[in-house]
Amino acid sequence: MGSGSSGRVLLGTAAAYFVCFDAKSLPSTSYPSREKPCPHYSNSTSSVLRCILWKNQTGESAFDEETNAPKEEQDDEVLQYFEELSRSKERLTEFSSFRTNVFSHHFRDQLFSWSRGGMLPRIYMLDEMDKTCAYMEESLGYRYSMEHWFAGMITMNPNVLVDNVEAADYVFLPHCATGVFMHMVVKDLKREEEEEEKRKERKATAGHRPSAGTRKPVPLRRLPPVNASIAVRRRMGDNFLGYEGNLPATPVQSLDRTYLMYKVLSRFIPHPEYQQCLHRSDCKFLIASIYGRHVWREFASHYGDKAVFVTHAGMSPWLLQQPSDMFVKRGQDELRGRSTGGTAHGECRASCELHCVLDPPAVLQQDIVLPWVVAFEWTSRSRQTRDRDILAFYGGTENSCSRRDLREVFQGSLQKELDYLEAPPQAASAARGPHNARKRVLIFPPDFRLLQQDWSELAYRSRLCIVPDGDSPNTGRLIEVIMHGCVPLIISNRLQPPLHEYIDWSLVAFFMREESISDLPRILEERFAGPRGQEEILKKQELLQQVAYTFDYNANGVGTLLTIALRERMRSFRLSE
Repeated sequence: MGSGSSGRVLLGTAAAYFVCFDAKSLPSTSYPSREKPCPHYSNSTSSVLRCILWKNQTGESAFDEETNAPKEEQDDEVLQYFEELSRSKERLTEFSSFRTNVFSHHFRDQLFSWSRGGMLPRIYMLDEMDKTCAYMEESLGYRYSMEHWFAGMITMNPNVLVDNVEAADYVFLPHCATGVFMHMVVKDLKREEEEEEKRKERKATAGHRPSAGTRKPVPLRRLPPVNASIAVRRRMGDNFLGYEGNLPATPVQSLDRTYLMYKVLSRFIPHPEYQQCLHRSDCKFLIASIYGRHVWREFASHYGDKAVFVTHAGMSPWLLQQPSDMFVKRGQDELRGRSTGGTAHGECRASCELHCVLDPPAVLQQDIVLPWVVAFEWTSRSRQTRDRDILAFYGGTENSCSRRDLREVFQGSLQKELDYLEAPPQAASAARGPHNARKRVLIFPPDFRLLQQDWSELAYRSRLCIVPDGDSPNTGRLIEVIMHGCVPLIISNRLQPPLHEYIDWSLVAFFMREESISDLPRILEERFAGPRGQEEILKKQELLQQVAYTFDYNANGVGTLLTIALRERMRSFRLSE
């Protein structure tokens, strides 16, 4: 998920497993100590890579560094755009007929309905965020701020707030479960560290030999690898929710039963307004939650379809239900319709058994999946296409079995690319073949630490950015690559993309099933390296700006689409009475 605030580091720690670095994957190219290729003095990608390699080898990151990245300015164009659409029927006609539009026909129908004078969703806020939640907001960081953002959006929008619960379509239940969860995880980690220190002290005091009658300390449990099968996890006494970022089950279950089921419910149930909505078929409870129903199981099960979850947990069978021609495959596989490799698990074929786990469901059909909040915004550099001389780029932690497969398939490819840096230009060009700049593929192994600014620089120079499942299928990386103008190549069998009802994702991203990962090098060479492939990529890149503005929380595009989604569900609830 990238580097950032303490909140992001925290969940990365909570979800961590111990990585065994593969020495063979580390670049062997070295520089004499007198050389310092940073900052890079030319704008070439080779110069940038030399600088990145040098920083990786030396571990140096505390020096002043110039950057070619432009300053990012907040942009409110999308907010003005949607406001104009909602006010002007002529503008709506233009919007509907515009050919290069990333919005689905379904979204346009909803927008037309809204323009004809339809009502906005009416939301009753049962209570305010308490002071503890306000304190936790400051420590969360932007990545995990959605629950607080949602509460603020409702509070600051008088057009949807109502004072009378009898007029409400939704009753919003504010909470800060993610913040509480993070503090519980930190507490557990500190306790484990203290136990480890005590164990070391006892061992040193006893001269490495336990005295008679002294109970042998229990060592810390070794965590299973992220790609371990369910059977292996059970044998190891696994106590982690492996299908969702290896979240530690003890804090998850404790928060589910104590904070959500006891504190939140005991706080809300006595309210007459709560009871009024509970007994109305056309009223739903509205719950914002970073994690989906499959994490807070007891809480979600209590509400069932009486609640609408607004969440980042985009995991569902949606991709399994899409036509095969939506997915990138090797040439002969497209002709034969053949599915390759993978782990069979009923109808699911994935990199591992864990990626076939979709029960309990993370989201129901009525729930709304939002994009992650990211630090990047669309910039003038995101639009540029001329200087993108990297065909495909990926860099990230190995926190899913599909990422493991990606690393294995491209084992040694980064070393080969870095070797070109030291070869004479003619020799490097001959080794790569014709159109060598178009064929550069950079797949960084997990032990090659990319600084955030280096990752960003490479994304700006890339045509395709590979986006496999991470801690969960819907990752912040998907939004980050879009903000850089890099076309996503999504590798997943279980992703439900953000606001998938309203965005035609096939227009802005390529999709590939996990069972095709072994074919990815050939796919990149045969499908995308040539002129026709470059044209395909360019068509999608030209539309990325629309998605970037829509998913920019600062520009309120997310809030606008969320309001439309709530309105659509409001109408369906009324019709189903």
